Amino acid sequence: MAAIDLPPARVTHEVLNQPPPLEHYNLFEQDRVLVEALAREGADWARERASALGDIAGGEPLAWGAQANTHTPVLRTHDRYGHRIDAVEFHPAWHHLMRLAVQHELHALPWRTPRPGATRRGQRCSSRSARPKPATAARSR
Repeated sequence: MAAIDLPPARVTHEVLNQPPPLEHYNLFEQDRVLVEALAREGADWARERASALGDIAGGEPLAWGAQANTHTPVLRTHDRYGHRIDAVEFHPAWHHLMRLAVQHELHALPWRTPRPGATRRGQRCSSRSARPKPATAARSR
């Protein structure tokens, strides 16, 4: 089969109506309401911790969040022989996000850190700073 020579790709126009990619920013520091809520609830002691997590979450975890939203968990009720297994398959991005959350104690902050503001509200502040904001509207199933 003969190779076809294609002309090199060329730029047809400059695209000016698109925002730059939303990446590499601190999710905590950019969320004014969250920063104010942390202070209001008496959890100023957690600001540095939340900011560090927000900085991490504004990097590669943004891509993990997009992947996790695209590849939703799949319930497998039976194996190929018809035996009941009730297993849920998760995309690796889900595991990366869960590992990050556990490493930063988001699952147990109110119980492991008995300080002012380390309540369920304080936990919500930390988990909110780690949760990437969706770039697109949620799909309906």
